[in-house]
Amino acid sequence: MSDVSSKPASQIAKWFVQNFDLTNDFCDQVKLQKLLFFSWLIHKSKFDESLFDDMFYAFENGPVVKTIYPYLCYDSLFSSFKDEPLDETKFSENEKETLNTAYEIFHKMDWEELVEISHESPAWIKFYNDSLIFEDGVFKGYHSEKAQIPKEELKTELQMIENVLYVYENLEEFGYNADGSVENESESVEGEKQDGSG
Repeated sequence: MSDVSSKPASQIAKWFVQNFDLTNDFCDQVKLQKLLFFSWLIHKSKFDESLFDDMFYAFENGPVVKTIYPYLCYDSLFSSFKDEPLDETKFSENEKETLNTAYEIFHKMDWEELVEISHESPAWIKFYNDSLIFEDGVFKGYHSEKAQIPKEELKTELQMIENVLYVYENLEEFGYNADGSVENESESVEGEKQDGSG
C-alpha cells in the first residue's frame, strides 16, 4: 500500500478539478475546498488513513486548505490542475474509492449547500470564533494561527460522516436509487394520475 499521508492536497484537488470540471472562479474555489474537507473525513472514517497532511483552517466559508490557494489564484498554476493529464496510477485503491465516494455523494450540490454542511462542524465553529479579532467590539480581522484546526479535533465530524456513509451505502433501504432519486417515483406519480389524485 502506498503512503497516502505523503500525498499533497494539491494532487487530491487536481483530481476534483478534472472530474468535477471545476474552474477557478469563486464558487468553484469554495466548492473545491469543501470537497477536500469531506473527502479527508471520508478517507479517515473508511480506512483510518490521512488522505493528505495539509492543515485545515477555519475561514468564513468553512474549513479550507491554505496550501492550494496559489493554484486557485494564478491562472498559470490553475492550468496545471485543469489541463495536465492526471496519473491515476499514483492513487491507491483506497484513495480512488474515497474520491469516487465523495464525488457520488456531493457532485450534485452547489457551493452554498456544501458551505452550509461544513458550518455544522463543531471544530470549524470553535476555531473560526477563536480566530476573530475584535477591538472595542469592532471586528478587525482574523488571527490565522488560531484558525488552524488540529485534525484530532475532528472526532464529531468523523461520526457525522460515518452517518452519511451509512445512508449512502444503504440507499435502497432508505427508498432511494443509486443516483439519489426516489425509488419507484415515476410509478408512484403515474399511479396518482390514474386514480385522479394527481
